[in-house]
Amino acid sequence: MSRDPHPHSLVSARPEPPRTGLPSEAPLLSVHAAVVFLAAVVSVFVLRKLIG
Repeated sequence: MSRDPHPHSLVSARPEPPRTGLPSEAPLLSVHAAVVFLAAVVSVFVLRKLIG
């Protein structure tokens, strides 16, 4: 095992293992957009119940 030349550094000297999962893609909606959309849908259902 080789010694880390900078033992107090935050970055490890060892390389990252290759990722074997799916390729990273941008999500369809951001979390903020999903929450706003969900709030709008819930609001519509609540208003339809109140109005009739």
